[in-house]
Amino acid sequence: MRKAELLILWFIRIYPCPIGPGPERFRMLKAFRSPKSEHLAVLWPAGTEREHFMTRFALSLAGIVLATSAMAQTAPSGPPPVGVITVERRSMTDTYEFNGRIQATNSVNIVARVTAFLGQRLFTEGTDVKKGDLLYVLERPSYQAAVDVQKAAIAQAQAQLDNGKIELRRKQQLLEKSAGTQQALDTAEATQRTEAAQLQAAQAQLEIAQINLDYTEIRSPIDGRIGRTSVTIGNVVNPTSGTLTTVVSQDPMYVTFPVSQREFLEVRERGGIDVASLKVIKSIQVGELPWGVAISRR
Repeated sequence: MRKAELLILWFIRIYPCPIGPGPERFRMLKAFRSPKSEHLAVLWPAGTEREHFMTRFALSLAGIVLATSAMAQTAPSGPPPVGVITVERRSMTDTYEFNGRIQATNSVNIVARVTAFLGQRLFTEGTDVKKGDLLYVLERPSYQAAVDVQKAAIAQAQAQLDNGKIELRRKQQLLEKSAGTQQALDTAEATQRTEAAQLQAAQAQLEIAQINLDYTEIRSPIDGRIGRTSVTIGNVVNPTSGTLTTVVSQDPMYVTFPVSQREFLEVRERGGIDVASLKVIKSIQVGELPWGVAISRR
């Protein structure tokens, strides 16, 4: 019950109405609310004027309570909003969706080409690198010394060749003046050709030494994203040390996706899949794991 209705019951019960002698001299008015209605009902017996007065008084209070309760009731809300959609006839296109996996078109394992201590690492793991960027620097002094040695060997071979040419011209002049022999001239020519070959060999050795020196600088062969390094500074690396790091290209990328035999047969019966009609309907950033896309035939 509401507070106002409880007030009515309390008031009537505290002030009973004596309307007769004997056991009935304290007959009380009773107010109650019907369980099937929101109205307050009051029952009273017929009796004297005092009883009538008390009855009218109780009915007046009950009327006040009913008016207050009616004012306190909330107004009924309107009907809820209802969405409306128009039924239309539209053409439907067969669509096939497959979960795919992204694969790089180029993936290069970076390995050492010479044996040396790892001196420097010049990249940040997980960043993009360009073709030709310097990644590692190996110990260079021993390979630089080998280059210097071969340069000296070339200079020595060049000097011997120059001397052999001079000796050959001298032998030719002596033979023309009948002061020399043909054997001496032939020997000079053979010596000159040998010294020329020694010079070429020295130049080839210098080239090999320079290549090994260049291998102490490990550079990226492609554009892409570099992975985690597997060797730290100070370790000895060589061609059998394994992969130092990996560089994978980012653009373009391959997308591979499995197709069930049932779907494959359905697609083939309908004329196959036109590669130009493939469309990526959902993609995941390359940096996220796992990589994947969804391919749809439109």
